[in-house]
Amino acid sequence: REARLRRFGATTKTSSDSSVLPSNNNISRRPAPAAAPVAVVQNVLPQYWKCSVCTFNNENMDATKCEACTTDRKSTWQCQSCTFANEIDSSECIMCNTPSPHNSSQKSKDIVKKETQSNMTWICKFCSFGENSNETSICNRCSKDRAQTYVARRASDESSSSSTSRPSMTWICKFCSFQENSNEISTCNRCSKDRSQTYVERRAIDESGTVRSDIWRCTACTFENDLNATQCTICNCPAPGKTAVSRSNPPSASSKNNVCRDNFTTNSFSNSGQPESCSLTTSKIETLKNISCGACKLRGHNRVSATAQNCPAYNDPAEVDLREKKYRKCQEDAIAAEREVEQRKIDVDRAKTRREELERIQKELEEDNKKNEKYMAESAKRAEKKAASLRRKANRRR
Repeated sequence: REARLRRFGATTKTSSDSSVLPSNNNISRRPAPAAAPVAVVQNVLPQYWKCSVCTFNNENMDATKCEACTTDRKSTWQCQSCTFANEIDSSECIMCNTPSPHNSSQKSKDIVKKETQSNMTWICKFCSFGENSNETSICNRCSKDRAQTYVARRASDESSSSSTSRPSMTWICKFCSFQENSNEISTCNRCSKDRSQTYVERRAIDESGTVRSDIWRCTACTFENDLNATQCTICNCPAPGKTAVSRSNPPSASSKNNVCRDNFTTNSFSNSGQPESCSLTTSKIETLKNISCGACKLRGHNRVSATAQNCPAYNDPAEVDLREKKYRKCQEDAIAAEREVEQRKIDVDRAKTRREELERIQKELEEDNKKNEKYMAESAKRAEKKAASLRRKANRRR
């Protein structure tokens, strides 16, 4: 014990009734360990940039390409509030939602870009196609000349507002409303009516402003006919409540030119300038009026009944390709139908052969059953005879 006390460098104190204890003042103590520094948590910005294509987090901030997909790195803008590097397409900071300082400049750039693009193209005034390059003078959709189509459409646009300011290239027939009549001719290309005569006839009706009781309006082409007329003068559709006068040689219903004017196709005209008889009923005409073409958006026809005359987009490469695809599909469907018919014949023959085979097997089974029944009957008779002979022998022995 004293050795342990000396080891700690303490003096001993003896007593008769007490133990020797080390002095607290002389005992050396180990220094307390220093307190760990308090860690200060700060907002550490992520040291990576995210690829806009594959969303891979690239740790190399100086890299110009993504390490995963090798896509070029998009330029960034640094937020003024939190200094976070955002993508150039971001309108606000991802961290603190601070608006991007490039918004105003980007909007002005977009406006300038749109104005530049609009200056690089021109809109066709005939079919409203707006993707024509300024380097071309012909519309890519309807193949109309740039200046000519502008004048022609201007004539139809200004006809409702000013009757005196007519273009100098075309005139509108007041009898059938045909617009593509050249000023070099005095008769309408569609109805063969005289220019001045038809103008006077329709002018009296247009300037009156009241509904006349001596006329009726055609439901197909909206032409105003005389009250005594049994059919429309333009499209030959019957008047409401009346039956059209039959012709001596009416055209066949399968004729391509025998189509109502309401279908916006070319009518077939006789030598007298009057259109041939219309083979379409009023309900069919009303249905055609509500049809809208998927190619040119004009009413009165669809892609099935479209022609080069009534559809401005008929000769577009996309429409030509679509018609070829439909034609090929029809051929494929016809071939598939023929194959299906042949397969049905083969299936019928197989079923017939199988049925005949089953009938033959059934007959053989019936014949075998008959033979077995006959054999069993003969066997029973033989057994009965044998039993009878055995009984007779037994009786003799007795």
